[in-house]
Amino acid sequence: LSINAHGLKAEGRLAAFFRAAARSQYDILLVQEHHMDEDECIEAQRSSNLYGFISFFSADPSGRPIAGVAILTRTATTVDRLEDVTLHILDPGRALLLIIPKIEACPAAFNIYAPNEHRAQFFQSIHSRIEEISQSSPIPEGSVLAGDFNCIPSIHLDYSAAPDVQSPYDNSGADDLLELVSSLGLADLFRSHNPASKTFTWGHT
Repeated sequence: LSINAHGLKAEGRLAAFFRAAARSQYDILLVQEHHMDEDECIEAQRSSNLYGFISFFSADPSGRPIAGVAILTRTATTVDRLEDVTLHILDPGRALLLIIPKIEACPAAFNIYAPNEHRAQFFQSIHSRIEEISQSSPIPEGSVLAGDFNCIPSIHLDYSAAPDVQSPYDNSGADDLLELVSSLGLADLFRSHNPASKTFTWGHT
């Protein structure tokens, strides 16, 4: 599951999130925008164990309550030891890669939260970082890449503007995202099965 948390700093929100995660059917959760600082991330990682997860939280290096990404793995069905996984911080607070060799269905998980500005440079930087990692440790086939990219693959299929919206949609970085996906040998499964469907996961009014 990939989910934008829209902040987990407020009192009670992190515990509520962990409870919901524990009740869910999902074994691997990719979280964007937790907004926590480094100390809060360390405490969140400890707390997640109480709910049956091993977790990896990364904070924005500025210390401000922005961005932040995390990956949670359920110990009962995935891995129960830190030694069984390898974490790569591709961009602090923005992108993580977790290698999980024992999980054939998801041997590697990328979690990306792209910025609202300079997205092309961001995706290019992530691409370069992955290439560096691949030189010493190839990325396993069957990887999953998810997150909040703040851009869309196709303006025609993935965007619908309200009648009163006149300004063009800023889709900068989309080509660089698609190049990253292609370089990893990945594909958009929804679009592969629904080549002409217009279905949206987020709306704004």
